[in-house]
Amino acid sequence: MQIHRYTFLRFGWIFLLHPLLARCQELFVSGLHPYFAWGSYNSLETDAFCFATNAAALARCRQGGAGLTGERPYGIGSLGRYRCAVILPLRAGSAGLQGGFAGTPPYRETMLSFSYGRRLFESIDIGAQAAFTRGAVSPYDARNYLVASTAMILHLTSQLNAGWQASVTRQVGGRTAHSPGKPRYSMGMGYNPSPAWSAGLEIGRDAVSGIGAALGFIYRPHRVVMIRMGFTTGGPPIWFGIGYQLKRFRLDISASVHDRLGFSPALGILHTKMIGG
Repeated sequence: MQIHRYTFLRFGWIFLLHPLLARCQELFVSGLHPYFAWGSYNSLETDAFCFATNAAALARCRQGGAGLTGERPYGIGSLGRYRCAVILPLRAGSAGLQGGFAGTPPYRETMLSFSYGRRLFESIDIGAQAAFTRGAVSPYDARNYLVASTAMILHLTSQLNAGWQASVTRQVGGRTAHSPGKPRYSMGMGYNPSPAWSAGLEIGRDAVSGIGAALGFIYRPHRVVMIRMGFTTGGPPIWFGIGYQLKRFRLDISASVHDRLGFSPALGILHTKMIGG
């Protein structure tokens, strides 16, 4: 009897993931649809998810913001994941809070993180992040992780930025002690020639996926319309989407495309400032 690939994804992953939780560097819930995660190295991006891949991006956020996203990987509801984020400007720098949920009973993942970023010098921004993630398959014991990250963004010119972020994961709780996992590194560059468009390149390495790269573009044909598109390795190779801004709210519709598994649609609503507004 042939098992349909979607049937396997919907039910088989629940039993396959639990043994991997003891080794994995990052749970599924920690990720974010690339459309929303893109833009950490692009200076004009200040929405609630702009610090998704580099906490130092918070240094440029001088106004508060909030966002909520939902993603259905490959169109399968039981694989759905949801993320909310809030940016809080402080006297020195800004703080960012994120919460996430993924999965469906009996397998669930949750995530909570706190980030902080500030300008160190005129051309250097720094950031740090502490995250707690939890994965559980009933009736087994849950796996809990702490993830600590440091980040930096360098303003090389008025149009070009570069930076990096490094993270270390440690499993906590349980009956035995666990040594820290192998560090995860990522670096990127952002090019902002005008408010109408920008481009970026990110390269990362972790113990699970190895080395991966992503290239993305942001284009604004109108001040209330934003188009994002990119290409990645080690996952869905193409992602794209469009956002429409109405006063201080932006609605985003996006999708990533896997060559065999199909579309992963995502929807988001953000409270943010309009570029040039």
